[in-house]
Amino acid sequence: MMLRHSLRVVALIAMITLTTVFCFDAYASQTGGTGSENSSTTADTFTGNSEEENESSSEEETTGEEESTADPLGLVSEAALVMDADTGAVLYEKDGYSVHYPASITKIMTAILAIENLSVDDEITFSDTAVDLEYGASSIGMQSGEILTVEDCLYAMLLASANEVANALAEEMGGSIAGFGEMMTERAKELGCLNTNFTNPSGLFDESHYTTAYDMALIASQFLQYDTLLEVEQTLSYTIGFTNLVSEERTFQQKHKMAYSGNKYYYEGGTYLMGKTGYTDASGTTLVTCIEKDGITLIVVLFNASGTNAYLDTATLLDYGFQNYTHANIADLDGVYIDSQGILTSIKSQLNLSVDGISYDADVTVSIPADYDASLISTEVSLLSALEEDGHAGDILILYDGSSLCTIPFYIDVDTAVTIPTTDESEAISAAAALDSGSDSDVVSKSGFPTVFVLLCVIVVLVVAFVAIHSGVERKRREKRRRKYSRFNRPNVNHSNANRSNVNRPQ
Repeated sequence: MMLRHSLRVVALIAMITLTTVFCFDAYASQTGGTGSENSSTTADTFTGNSEEENESSSEEETTGEEESTADPLGLVSEAALVMDADTGAVLYEKDGYSVHYPASITKIMTAILAIENLSVDDEITFSDTAVDLEYGASSIGMQSGEILTVEDCLYAMLLASANEVANALAEEMGGSIAGFGEMMTERAKELGCLNTNFTNPSGLFDESHYTTAYDMALIASQFLQYDTLLEVEQTLSYTIGFTNLVSEERTFQQKHKMAYSGNKYYYEGGTYLMGKTGYTDASGTTLVTCIEKDGITLIVVLFNASGTNAYLDTATLLDYGFQNYTHANIADLDGVYIDSQGILTSIKSQLNLSVDGISYDADVTVSIPADYDASLISTEVSLLSALEEDGHAGDILILYDGSSLCTIPFYIDVDTAVTIPTTDESEAISAAAALDSGSDSDVVSKSGFPTVFVLLCVIVVLVVAFVAIHSGVERKRREKRRRKYSRFNRPNVNHSNANRSNVNRPQ
């Protein structure tokens, strides 16, 4: 019984000590700034019937009876998102991170790759496979062997949504439709897209061809970087002249209704920069629109938008963004730890050391509510596990009401002297040496309690306890054997007396 009790006591002591060590380690790791965010989105599964693209079939006006009540803005669209193109901030989203079929807004990515990989003067020869389209697919009637310049191809693809033109560009760049699909998907990943997989350049239905409203906004933001593409998008009508096979002109118009100042869907007060329409029976109406107003450029992406209600939803999202958000430089914001001294203090606190020579770009613009509450602005500091060659030591996350406004990298002069406080003295080492050892340095934990020493103490306690218990057990065994031996080797007289007393005992 005594043995079991001793073992329980030792086990309890060991458990408490080890738990304390792990808690210290967890605390040091958490407050040391080494944590990292890892956001991932899982693609939803969905089904659809393969249909040829026919964007004109989505033009019927739908009734307000379909108006959604699932979101505060009452959008009809199944998925919607508005992004500030200048800052990358998502101002509003409804199911903006789930996957959908994009239809012809896919051609925005095809145009990006064309301008990045080809010259506008290059000539494209159309193959048999490029002009072999499903019935009803959008086309300008190109023939096998016909030749167009890349410039003509861009106008035909973006304005008329010509599928055979998208195919021809894809074959020129990727060698095949499938090869170009891989190029598109890889480029989307480079742009930061989370859930995008492209299999063709036109957007014709394929269960493996999908994207999200957020990803398409990122792609549209890249499109805005190319003046040549913006010039194409802001053209209302374009004519392709005679070709090597066709001796007649082909003229087509911009399909996006917000591009026309006289159209009822035109966004008053704003400047149309670019947009793309799309439709398949499987996807419904899809729409991308970019409008600039008062120095702010907004991107609106819609999926399954129910015909021309797509333009109404787009206007609603544009109104919401322009009326409720503004641009501000972080140096001009008011709030806790948002000034330069506060940010530096926050960085030093996260590093748990005193260091000079910290720098970061304070000339950063963020999207923030026009009537923002300064008390809701805060910062978080994320420390890299090792100092990079350029001195990049970590990042400053600026938040508003818990949501990210922007992430700003900060740098430390690699030759800067750093003071690391220990329990009884201070040690000056270089910034590079301090950070290369990790934020939870082996010199001392965040609590000032050396973890290795604690572990050694635990081991010593357990060893001493084991030896003491083992010695006690051996003593008890020896004593038990000695008593047993003495009992069975007593003089015979004692035994006989005992027997005699039993015999003479009264009955």
